[in-house]
Amino acid sequence: MPRSKIPKPPASLAVVMAAAVTEVLPLLAPDVVRIRWDEGVDWAGGRALHVRVLLDDSARSGARLMQAAGRAQAEIDARLGPWIPLYQLQVFYNYRSVSEQAQMKCPEWE
Repeated sequence: MPRSKIPKPPASLAVVMAAAVTEVLPLLAPDVVRIRWDEGVDWAGGRALHVRVLLDDSARSGARLMQAAGRAQAEIDARLGPWIPLYQLQVFYNYRSVSEQAQMKCPEWE
């Protein structure tokens, strides 16, 4: 690929992910209520991105759950795609419903 065609990487993964979340959240409503994420390491010590998707209770089971989860992952992956190899990331997705979060009260999901 000619050097001029290689996109200049943003300053940080945080910039990329914040833009991706801002862009996809309206597309995923009303099934997806919130998306949170953090950087960490995977089981082998590699760089990881942990994405937490909070689903509306109406999308928490059956075919609608599969559709909402698949769409959320596809939309985020589409925006992260060029940056995953650059940042050497493994992306992990977790899903929870609003009612599950109300019971569990995990701060990282807020």
